[in-house]
Amino acid sequence: MIDIKNAAGDTVSTTNLQAVKSFVGAGGGATDLTFTGASSPYTLASSTGTDVTISAGTNVTLTRTGNDLEIASSGGSGAVATDAIWDAKGDLAVGTGANTAVKLTVGTDGKQIYADAGEATGLRWGPSIISPSQITSDQDDYAPTGWADAQVVRIDGDNSQRAITSFAATFSGDIKTISNVGSYPIYFPSEHPDGTAANRISGKKDNILPPGKLAQIMYDGTSSRWMWVTDIPDWDDGKLMLYRFRPSSSTVGDWGYIAFTSSGGSVSTSGPNATERPAAITLGTSSSSTAAVSLGSGKIVSALAYIGDAHCFSEATLTLSNLSNGTDTYEVNSGLFSSNISTSLNLTNSCGIRYTHGTNSGKFQGFSRDNASAESTVDLGITVAASTLYTLRTEINKTKNEVRFYVNGVYCGRVTGNMPSGTNVTTRTIIVKSLGSGSRSVYVTAQSFGAAYN
Repeated sequence: MIDIKNAAGDTVSTTNLQAVKSFVGAGGGATDLTFTGASSPYTLASSTGTDVTISAGTNVTLTRTGNDLEIASSGGSGAVATDAIWDAKGDLAVGTGANTAVKLTVGTDGKQIYADAGEATGLRWGPSIISPSQITSDQDDYAPTGWADAQVVRIDGDNSQRAITSFAATFSGDIKTISNVGSYPIYFPSEHPDGTAANRISGKKDNILPPGKLAQIMYDGTSSRWMWVTDIPDWDDGKLMLYRFRPSSSTVGDWGYIAFTSSGGSVSTSGPNATERPAAITLGTSSSSTAAVSLGSGKIVSALAYIGDAHCFSEATLTLSNLSNGTDTYEVNSGLFSSNISTSLNLTNSCGIRYTHGTNSGKFQGFSRDNASAESTVDLGITVAASTLYTLRTEINKTKNEVRFYVNGVYCGRVTGNMPSGTNVTTRTIIVKSLGSGSRSVYVTAQSFGAAYN
C-alpha cells in the first residue's frame, strides 16, 4: 500500500493501487476527495477545501488516461521481494487478519510450524523444551514458565514422590511429552478434585512415572481433559513392585504367595458363568452366621510394603453372589491392611472399599482407619448390585495425606483424615457374615498389590 499525505500531514490510504476505490483520512483529515488537474502533479481536492497532492517518486508512476488515474509501483522484483522487513533466510509473511500481515521470524534448525490460535500470527515454531524447577510440593493446575508453548516438559520431583493433579489447559490436540529427569517417581492421580475441572487428567488410576521414563499427554478440548497418548510405564522398574493374583487352585499348599484364611467358611474354585463372571476363587460363608473368609498376599511374608516408604495400591476384581440384607447380613471389604490372615473386618492402619446393606445405603464406601481405630469415610456413589463385576482400587501416596478410590476405572472419591500410620501393609479381600444361615459368596477374579519406591 502507498501512503498519500494531505496538506495537514494526515495519511490517506488506498485499498487498491491499480484502480483506486477509496481514500481515507487517517488523522481525521480530508474526506470526499476528487481528482483535479490535467498534468502531473495531480491534485486531490476535498470537500473541506484542503488540497491533497500526489507526486511521482522512486518506484512510483502516476498515469492519467482520460478520466482514469493509475498508481503503479516498479523497480526490482516488486515491493514484497525488496521489503525491508526481510532480514533472515526463512522469514515468512503470515496473515494476522483481513488485509493485514506480519513477518514470522524463521525458527531454529529442526523445529516445525504448529497452528496455535493463541498466537497473534496463528502459528508458532516448535517443539519448545522446558526444564522447570524441581517440584517440592504437590502441584494443582501445573503451568510452569513456558508451559503453553512447550512440547517437551522435563520434570524433576523430590524424594516425597510428589503429585501433579492437573495441567493448565492449552488448545485441543496439543500433545506434550512429559519426561521424568529426576531421581524419584512422580505420580498423576486421575480426576483429582484439587485441580480445576477443565485441567484434570482422565484415567483409571494413579499413574506413576519412574525416573528416566517419559509419557505423552494430549489435551482433548471436547471433553476438557488431558488424556494419556502413550501408557505410562507400568511397574517395569526394579523399584516398582507388583504382585498379581489370578484364580487357579484353592489349595493353600499350591501357592507360594497367596494366603487363604477361613473361620467357618470355605475357599473353592469357580469357573466362568453366563452372568459375565470370569473364573474366580470363591470365598463362601456356607451356612454359618458368623463365618469369615479372606484372600491376601503374601503367604509366608504376610506384608509386602511399608506405608510411608512407598506409594501403595490395592486392586481387586470381584462379584457378589447375593446382596446383604436383614436376613443374611455380611460385609465385604477390599484394600490395604496390616494383616492378610486376620479374619477381623476392622483393623487399625488400614484403608479400602467396603459394602454392606446397612452402611452408606448399600453403596460402596471408601474408608481410612488410623492406629487408634478412628475412621474417615466417603460415599463412592455406586449402589452395589449382585452378579455384577466390580474392580475396586485403593491408592495411598508416600506422604500419606490422602487415600483415593476408583471403582471400575473411575475416580469416585477420597479421604484426607485418619490416615494409616507408617506400617506394614498388604492387599486383602474378606467377607464376614454376622446374621443368617444362607450361604453368601464373593468371587475374586483378580487381585493386585503395588508399591513404588524411590
